Amino acid sequence: MQAVLDALDTQLSPRLGGGSVILALSGGLDSLLLLHALAPWCQQQGHPLKAVHVHHGLSANADAWVAHCQAACDHLQVPLAVHRLNLQKGPRQSLEALARDGRYQALAAAMAPGDCLVTGHHQDDQAETFLLAARRGSGLEGLAAMPVARAFGPGLLVRPLLGLSRQQLEHEAQGLHWVEDESNQDTAFDRNFLRQRLLPQANQRLGGFSQGLARSAGLLQQELPARDWLLAQELRRRCLADGSLDLAEVPSEAAALLLRAWTAELGLSLSHNSLAQMLSQQQAREDASVRVGPFGRFQGRWYLIPQALGEVELHWQSGLGLASIQGLELTQGLPGSTSFHPHDRDKGRTLKKLWQEWGIPPWLRAHWPLLVDKNGVLVAVPGLAVSQPLAVTDGQFPTLAAPSALMAFQRLP
Repeated sequence: MQAVLDALDTQLSPRLGGGSVILALSGGLDSLLLLHALAPWCQQQGHPLKAVHVHHGLSANADAWVAHCQAACDHLQVPLAVHRLNLQKGPRQSLEALARDGRYQALAAAMAPGDCLVTGHHQDDQAETFLLAARRGSGLEGLAAMPVARAFGPGLLVRPLLGLSRQQLEHEAQGLHWVEDESNQDTAFDRNFLRQRLLPQANQRLGGFSQGLARSAGLLQQELPARDWLLAQELRRRCLADGSLDLAEVPSEAAALLLRAWTAELGLSLSHNSLAQMLSQQQAREDASVRVGPFGRFQGRWYLIPQALGEVELHWQSGLGLASIQGLELTQGLPGSTSFHPHDRDKGRTLKKLWQEWGIPPWLRAHWPLLVDKNGVLVAVPGLAVSQPLAVTDGQFPTLAAPSALMAFQRLP
């Protein structure tokens, strides 16, 4: 029992807040051992201990497991709450995943703010999780497997036994009686196949195989926060005022990380296919217009294309501007061939050319407000320019007050 108590001292004690310790108690080896370790440990530490058992309703032995857990808790004077699930499996739905999701929902519902949920996951569970993530082709986050602690529900979830193997736990649990879930023997489930067949053979042949996998997961957990911190610094440096992401001269491997971090900050997820398309477009001409899903690339920068811009709102700024603003009409979407002579240019150009010079992404151009006179002649592009022949130093310059997607591109005189 000493190895478990040491694990509680190092992994659980520093993370405890002012709430209760909630033990997820299945009645199996790991959780029953934790119950017998936590009962005296929590009493000594001065933290309330409660146990929660989730009755999945999937096994004929489920009621017997409840009775076993209740007897163990009564013996140790630990209050036990039993949550019964009513699982309804839909088409193409994994019963294993459904049970896991239902179990964690029930455990979260049993917690109060500040509580710490403790589970009995151990080193062999960590190795299984690592292999399952590798089988799915997961990235670093998936291969990092289960962290010792993470935010969960209204509190914290802690797995203090990840550094101990099942063999060590069996040695620590001598004299205890635990239940065995018969479903754990069904190798039709991927995790059970790893547990019953692959890992025992690998450990016998390769000595310490599970321990090595768990150590790799632990090393990734140590490195990921450092990577994320460095990534956040670079992301801040490369995110411009208009919300775009500049990936100039960024290697493709780093560009992939920045794109994922950028889209995550926008509250969006990026599929593998979309990421591959965006990376392939990194070599496109800087002035090329590219769209990948809700994202667009223009002049070497990636933007989130707004779904709607909202109603345009104009304000007027005194100074260089139009001598008269009477009789002007607001319009949008003039052809790119429309000629216009901006106040700060030596000659007129087509709107298409000016949009490029002003750095206005193609998806915003049709929505940009334009001011025309009664004859339909373009006299101002609000927020960017007024007609040079009509400009005076004591006039009125149209500026954008809304929508914000356009305001970021304003160039006021």
